[in-house]
Amino acid sequence: EQSISLADIQAGDYKQIKFGLGISPNAYTLGQTGQAAFWDTCVATGMIWQWASGYKFAKIEGSYAAPGTDIPATGASTYKFHSGNIANPTTTNTPDVYKVVTLDLPTTMKVRNNVAPKVHLTCSMNKWLSGTKNLVLDATNQVSMSPNLALIQDGSTNLAGAFKATSVN
Repeated sequence: EQSISLADIQAGDYKQIKFGLGISPNAYTLGQTGQAAFWDTCVATGMIWQWASGYKFAKIEGSYAAPGTDIPATGASTYKFHSGNIANPTTTNTPDVYKVVTLDLPTTMKVRNNVAPKVHLTCSMNKWLSGTKNLVLDATNQVSMSPNLALIQDGSTNLAGAFKATSVN
């Protein structure tokens, strides 16, 4: 479970929330200085590329083995699925996998000067891996990172559809 507190939300009644998955190309062009603490957090949590300029928006890493074989097993293979943009997609001529997610809230969120409601979100791993496109993590894509790959583009689309606002309190 992860908690994120947002400051300076204008008092009002809200029926939706909107957030980005990753860092937008516009924010990316601010550079490390403009991104400040966000950059430092990404470095500390392993969410930057070591081999290119950019951020990992989401990642899945693990092991797999033949069906019916326990992991860890002799011959088990690892996979890495890292979704993100490499630098500014416009200047690198690569697909932009940054996604904006808008979710309907199950009830109206009433933000007041002295009331800060909590919104609970879930993210379905099943929908991430088998949303609009089925993602197969196997030997054909053990290290998938480039936004040029269909697997990364499809995974980013799936991830955007995997979130749900479950409650407001």
